Amino acid sequence: MSRRLAGWDRLVSLVVGLALLVSGVGAIAWYAGRLPRVGPVLDVGWLPSTTHQQWWPWACAGTGVVLVVLSLRWLVAHLPHRRPSTVALDGSGQDGRLEADLGVVADQAAQALAALPGVTSSTAHAASERGRDVLELVATMSRDGDLATVAAGLDETVGHLGRVLAPGCPPVRGWVRVSRS
Repeated sequence: MSRRLAGWDRLVSLVVGLALLVSGVGAIAWYAGRLPRVGPVLDVGWLPSTTHQQWWPWACAGTGVVLVVLSLRWLVAHLPHRRPSTVALDGSGQDGRLEADLGVVADQAAQALAALPGVTSSTAHAASERGRDVLELVATMSRDGDLATVAAGLDETVGHLGRVLAPGCPPVRGWVRVSRS
């Protein structure tokens, strides 16, 4: 859960909690006859005729649909997100475990791709797809760059990742993009 979502949860919980507390104290005071009369009696004589209007069922249905969508959005926001984690490196054993953080590996791969001739920018990130970690590398080259050189450099970077992260290297997906300008 993100910090923003946690903050919203706390704020909404505080407001709803205070409203329920005030309502409960008011209901107890009303039942005990200790609630002073603040003004004229509330007249809701218009309510029965309103519920018989043609637009009333549509307004209720629309409100219900909006509340269902908001509720589903709230529930989906609270689902745990599995982030790519670490990979055990060759050499792990009884004495300890050697691990590589996939996020750091992706950043280093992006830097290696950016150093290739003809590459104007590069990005890389670790993702989790269908329960498996995946590294995705994207090299953006200029229009007048040599595609074969960039593709060979991308293959070399992927091969290097396979050697460094063996035996637990996740699948690596490489892309070459050509910039429009």
